[in-house]
Amino acid sequence: MTIDPTFGPHGARSGAASGPNPYLATIAALLLIIVVIFGSLWFLAARVAERAAYSDAANLAQTLSTFRSVYTTEVVAPLVDQGLSAIHDYHGKPGVLPLPATMTLLIGQQISGDNRQDTTVKLYSPYPFPWRVDEGGLRDDFAHAAWDALNNSGLDSYFRVEHQQDGSSLARFALADRMNDSCISCHNTHPDTPRRDWTAGQLRGVLEVSRPVGGLLKSARSEFQTSAIAIFIAIALIAGLLILYIRKNHLYQKKMASDFLQLRKRNNDIENISFALSHTLKTPVRGISGLADIIEEDLTNAPDQVLDNLASIKERTTYLWNRLDSLNEYLKADQSAAASSTVDFNEFINSLCKQNNVPSRFRIELPPESPKIMINPGFLGSVLSVLINNAVDHHDRERGTIRVLATDAGAEYRISVSDDGPGINAMFRERVFEIFETLDTSSFGNRGLGLTICRKIIEANGGQIWLESEPGAGTTVYFSVPKNR
Repeated sequence: MTIDPTFGPHGARSGAASGPNPYLATIAALLLIIVVIFGSLWFLAARVAERAAYSDAANLAQTLSTFRSVYTTEVVAPLVDQGLSAIHDYHGKPGVLPLPATMTLLIGQQISGDNRQDTTVKLYSPYPFPWRVDEGGLRDDFAHAAWDALNNSGLDSYFRVEHQQDGSSLARFALADRMNDSCISCHNTHPDTPRRDWTAGQLRGVLEVSRPVGGLLKSARSEFQTSAIAIFIAIALIAGLLILYIRKNHLYQKKMASDFLQLRKRNNDIENISFALSHTLKTPVRGISGLADIIEEDLTNAPDQVLDNLASIKERTTYLWNRLDSLNEYLKADQSAAASSTVDFNEFINSLCKQNNVPSRFRIELPPESPKIMINPGFLGSVLSVLINNAVDHHDRERGTIRVLATDAGAEYRISVSDDGPGINAMFRERVFEIFETLDTSSFGNRGLGLTICRKIIEANGGQIWLESEPGAGTTVYFSVPKNR
């Protein structure tokens, strides 16, 4: 065997520049992840703050709208029916009530001042009463946009975040204030009313709540910063564990590569020694066999016991010679490489049976239609010769049937040899593939290496071999071979 030249003495590939440092690559990837996470959280904090500002402003606007409706129907209307008046300048005047709009603005300012720093509440329309002309009209672009959106599209609310020149942001929420039945008469008959044709459902004004985003953004970013720090710590721990794993895995791979090379060298040495030893032992075995022949020729009138002993010596030397031959075959089993060619399976099996002198008392069954397979004929012949001869040699009856089949299994060919012989007990099914193992101990003729050599040849070609058998039900040996080998 030869050592793969692409590996150096310590298991690393030689002749090429070393790859990127896995630790630096891991750290760079983790830093990129951290930057992406921090950037995403920073951007997300702004969206969360804007959403919180919208929710805050919408809740306050809805609360004030509900208050105004209840105040109008449950307080103002009954008291006006009893002779009291509702006016805007109610301070210091007995027997009067603040107008619903006035009371709503007052409540909104009080709530904002207590709980919402810099939150403002406005109520405006294109039709302000004279005492609210300075602050109740459409005074900026948002007011005009909100009025148009609520008046023309039928929406109940309008929202926008405005970015100021100083870098701050302001969330502005506008809620539609539509005319209801209880207010129509007052608005159409009041001496100072700017419009006298109001009908129910018309947009009479816009209730706006404005909420600065800065405070909420600061709070959101503070929370996200805490989360980001926790994520960073978690990532750092993961990175440390990952780097530790990579380092251990790298060292393990180096050790595995080194051990692999040492094992290959050791196996190569063992095979070389075994090959030389088998050749060395053949010389004295040949000498013993030849000497036994000479003695047998010289002892023409020797007693039967002597002749039997000489026959036993010759039988055992033949057995040893065959074992040494088998050992050489086994050592060279995975070293042959030949090109594949198209094989007519049935024709090939018939020729192989003739070459192996399969007795005519055994019937060979083949596929009804001969398959054409692309395979190395030498490889196929070596394996099938062993399997067919085993089916004959280990049969327990004078006559028998041997079935040889080949099927196309997609990426591989699957070939089987079946017999109707005695079968094999489950406890011995793996043993028959071991070197010098045989279930037939009745004679010295069985070398115990046939299936071992088959397994080595098949596995060297990327295939597998296995058998199925039950005592008294015969044996089927299967083997597979990839098509691309």
